[in-house]
Amino acid sequence: MENLNFFRKKSLELDKTDPLNNYKNYFCSESDLIYFDGNSLGRLPKSTIDQTTDLIKNQWGRELIQSWNKHWFKLINDTTVYLSKMFQCNPSELFVGESTSNNLYKVIDSLAASKKFKTVITDSLNFPSDIYVIEEICSRNNLRFEFLKYKTDIECEIELLKNIIQNNPNSIISLSLVSYKSSYCYPYKALNELCEKNNCELVWDLSHAAGALDINFEKDKFTFAVGCTYKFLNGGPGSPAFIYVSEKKIKKIKSPIRGWFGHSKPFDFNFKYEQSDSMEKFRSGTPHILSLSTLPSALLITNKASTSKIDFKRKKMIKYFLELFDKFLVNRGFIYESPSLKEIGSHISISHNESWRICKSLIKPKSGNKFIVDYRPDRFLRIAITPLYSSYHDLYLFVERLMIIIDKNEYLIHDNSKNIVP
Repeated sequence: MENLNFFRKKSLELDKTDPLNNYKNYFCSESDLIYFDGNSLGRLPKSTIDQTTDLIKNQWGRELIQSWNKHWFKLINDTTVYLSKMFQCNPSELFVGESTSNNLYKVIDSLAASKKFKTVITDSLNFPSDIYVIEEICSRNNLRFEFLKYKTDIECEIELLKNIIQNNPNSIISLSLVSYKSSYCYPYKALNELCEKNNCELVWDLSHAAGALDINFEKDKFTFAVGCTYKFLNGGPGSPAFIYVSEKKIKKIKSPIRGWFGHSKPFDFNFKYEQSDSMEKFRSGTPHILSLSTLPSALLITNKASTSKIDFKRKKMIKYFLELFDKFLVNRGFIYESPSLKEIGSHISISHNESWRICKSLIKPKSGNKFIVDYRPDRFLRIAITPLYSSYHDLYLFVERLMIIIDKNEYLIHDNSKNIVP
């Protein structure tokens, strides 16, 4: 095996000078597990355990319905404030609740109901369930569905996308800011400005970007966005999603669902529905307090670290990994399946002819550390770069482990069967 000592020393030096190095202590971890799957599910913050335990045992268990006024309306407000600080926008421009698909449906359908748009445009880098939602809205509202199929899964053909936007004014555009397969990151500010010039509304899905990239909604000219909080924001499985609508647009759209908490005065119990003028119009029903309760502690950690520092470390970690990849993995049959450093989000996709069995070898080693990455058909191994709890030395150990798996043909002991969640 090649001499790895230079890169081992470099990883330790980078960790020593890393201002976020101690943030891993805020999260639950195991000494024999190195986790690179934060783009699917983030780690559990230790403070979340105390927060949710108090909510269940005391707020629900003892104070019961009194907790709505004592705790839970404040919980909703606090969560929105913390998220707004991260995105550098006004709390009044955010709604936190429900799922990404539900929220995407509500935003795009509300735009479609305005009758100002003829077409909804998306592309082959978008997450499949977003495409399902868009197709359904087009069918129900008699809108043209425009699907851009790129030559590869790696990156957007940006000039093609720009031409489509320019040639289709008065359209709704729906894109994932960071693609789930390759981690391609769109030039979002430029596209936001282009859509504004062409009377288009661009709705971003930030699920693979929120908490990983330093995003400023006002400075970067965002108008509409949705996203989840269980990936890089570490909100936990089923933690609520969010909607962002710029202040100037909030009163111009109406939620397609006339929910109880979307009423301007929900506790007057009027038979006539009067939709709220605020972002609360998107709250279809009773807020999901149990899942919402995991978010404040997680968001406080992100805000304490700051997304600017997280983003800076993200780029440095990817650069270090690429040095290792070129030196030790290319000659072992691995292929780099992500865009360049200038166009990448916070996960790296690689592939190999034996990607799935290599993934199994990482999870079930003969000895030593277990590594968790994820696999996406038909060939992608995705490695999440999570600066809050991952280190440069973790990346070094990961590459060293891949070398052993290939050099010793360790993947051959595994078959190609898959679980429900690969």
